[in-house]
Amino acid sequence: MEMTELISRVAVDLGVEVEEVRGVRKSKAVADARALISYFAVVLYGIRGVEVALVMGLNQAEVSMMVSRGKRVISDHPELEKKIGE
Repeated sequence: MEMTELISRVAVDLGVEVEEVRGVRKSKAVADARALISYFAVVLYGIRGVEVALVMGLNQAEVSMMVSRGKRVISDHPELEKKIGE
């Protein structure tokens, strides 16, 4: 799956705008969206953290933190993995 498609799917499913995900807004929904995008990209689709960082406007350390946060979000809401990760 392409990063742009992944970003769109997660944004729609969490009810946030794509621009918010790539922006500086820090609401819980946006933070969860960034975390899930990073998690799915790195863990499920094997996209390198450097590439995720470039697309998301983050640095590698932030992507690593987002992957960890994404794991927690998935453990709290396992239905999201089926819904988005398909």
